[in-house]
Amino acid sequence: MDGDTAQTLTLIALIAVVAPLLAVATRGRIPGIVLEIAFGIIIGPQVLAWAAVTASIDTIAGIGLAFLFFTAGLEMDLERVRGRPLRQASLAWFASLLLGLAVATVAVATGFAISVVLIALALTTTAIGTLVPMLGDSGDLSTPFGARVLAIGAAGEFLPLIAVTLLLSERSGATTAVLLITFAAIAVG
Repeated sequence: MDGDTAQTLTLIALIAVVAPLLAVATRGRIPGIVLEIAFGIIIGPQVLAWAAVTASIDTIAGIGLAFLFFTAGLEMDLERVRGRPLRQASLAWFASLLLGLAVATVAVATGFAISVVLIALALTTTAIGTLVPMLGDSGDLSTPFGARVLAIGAAGEFLPLIAVTLLLSERSGATTAVLLITFAAIAVG
């Protein structure tokens, strides 16, 4: 293991210990996951550059992100979000997509961005992997509010993923649609 990887792993381990302790010290006013993200930004290559992105760190980051989404998925109680909450969340997502398209069109027209679709979809996605731990820490996950936030988070993750797959895939639209329908059928089953 090279020195950059060892230093970065040490900093990650330190943040993994310090962030939850600070969250407890603030009596939950600042969720641990928010502190972890903030510390990651601070030590990362764009601010202090104490942490380096090596091949090993990039692999660990990918695994960590997968675990974050799996954890969020384990917390998802589909019975609580099914029906009206999910319908409302999906409608809200489509409304945010329209707003995102308007903002993205202006951004592209002014030269601030180069892709309306990418900007619009980025503006409509949620961070359910971040929302779920915060709801759990605050005790709101099992409340009606938590169910609504989970529905919004699920729609805000799943629908942009489908849109990106359909719109930005290099395969033909029909092939992509068949693969998505098959995947959805397997997932629902």
